[in-house]
Amino acid sequence: MICRKTLFFDKEVTAFAYYPSDDASGESCKESNPPRMSPDLTDQSETLFLRCMRACVYNAPIPLQNRIYADRNKGRIGVLPFHLREDSMHFPVADAHCDYLFGAMEYGWTIDTQKRNQTITLENLQKGRVAIQFLAAWADTTLKVPPLEQVLIMIDRYHTMLGTHPEFVPLSKDFDPASGKIATVLAVEGAECLGGSPSILRDLYRLGVREMMFTWNSDNELAGAAQGKRRRGLSEAGREILAEMNRLGMAFDVSHLSDDGIEDALALSKQPIFASHSNCRKLMNAPRCLRDEHIKAIAEKGGVVGINFYGPQLCESGHAAISDIVRHISHIASITGIEHVCIGSDFDGMQRYPKDLKNPSDLPALFDALLREGFTPADVERIAYRNLHDYIVQFV
Repeated sequence: MICRKTLFFDKEVTAFAYYPSDDASGESCKESNPPRMSPDLTDQSETLFLRCMRACVYNAPIPLQNRIYADRNKGRIGVLPFHLREDSMHFPVADAHCDYLFGAMEYGWTIDTQKRNQTITLENLQKGRVAIQFLAAWADTTLKVPPLEQVLIMIDRYHTMLGTHPEFVPLSKDFDPASGKIATVLAVEGAECLGGSPSILRDLYRLGVREMMFTWNSDNELAGAAQGKRRRGLSEAGREILAEMNRLGMAFDVSHLSDDGIEDALALSKQPIFASHSNCRKLMNAPRCLRDEHIKAIAEKGGVVGINFYGPQLCESGHAAISDIVRHISHIASITGIEHVCIGSDFDGMQRYPKDLKNPSDLPALFDALLREGFTPADVERIAYRNLHDYIVQFV
């Protein structure tokens, strides 16, 4: 007998498939007795479930219409969320990190045309079914242009994109991924632009910034970095800025932060915190990857962890593939539950990508791999979109 509790048209049901009889040897007589259903469903719904169960048992073609999904290798069935297409398995995507805005400032990138080393374009986002895209303003402190000026230029590029491309909208609480729009979240990566000033933080909030991480790869006046020169948590100025972020309602991002800084943020923040693009140190011993205890604490506080696609933070060789991303996603799901892992690609923030995931248009291949790994469609929809959406929407 196969039993599964699932949602059908927003109603929880338990569906059973069982064989009418077994032979004397105890072997199931599935060849002569197809499974029958005993769910709390309408006749029409029962027919759909039965078709899926037969697909599971007999290795028949798997029906994907009517939002029913069957995994014949795992013997499981499920129901897709309403916004997923009926003719194939497509998931909306929420991506917690990319560095497109720096390219727009420094290299003249536009969202319409793909230039050298650029991955974030309107076409690629649409092909990958990206529905929410975080856009980080990262200031390169080696440039002669002051960090605050760089961030303001990138924010200007962001608002120019919104004004000239109606496909993009700021994320709102009532955003619907079925609208065909791409909702955006403006972020700051590295708080050197603040100069320790809460006033500048408030100005950035007024300009639309809804998420910030304190450091990139170097220590600064607010905190120690994961790859910084000395072990340091949040400074007094950093604690003051964190408190003001809580007051404003701005998401605090621990990616790139030192271990001590993460512990300080977990202890001090009055709101859930998250990691936009960090992986698992249990699987890859790199300082930018998170310890299991920090992943669990972020989850317990109501946050999420976004898995990035940077090879040296995914595997020892540095030459990553989708299978490595799946390993890190699976690990977080195993220690926190499925509700606390999401995607934080870091597109446009690296020179080399996984061999089978070069830009956002390749994202469906990742979700296919998760399905093959045994995640249900509802699980994959959470990883691809729902978890990050549900976290960040409280800050818009």
